[in-house]
Amino acid sequence: MASVLVPLADGFEEIEAVTVIDLLRRADIDVVVAGRDQGPGSGWHRLVKQSRKGLGAAHGRGYDMVVLAGGVAGAGKNEDGSPVGGV
Repeated sequence: MASVLVPLADGFEEIEAVTVIDLLRRADIDVVVAGRDQGPGSGWHRLVKQSRKGLGAAHGRGYDMVVLAGGVAGAGKNEDGSPVGGV
């Protein structure tokens, strides 16, 4: 089964994240949604997300694809130096 990582940093664009997650799950693809840290965070328009795991726990697994949701604040947090680069 294919697996996809969707890392979400605070300030992510909700439509870009939720639409991709929904479509992939409808296609029976394993989707791992991980926050920079485990626990609550929020999107650009204050949609609250609850991450079951942080990016540290998502490392070491072979993903077929990584989807980076945009968002003015969130995109910058996934640049160089973030845990996303190590995936």
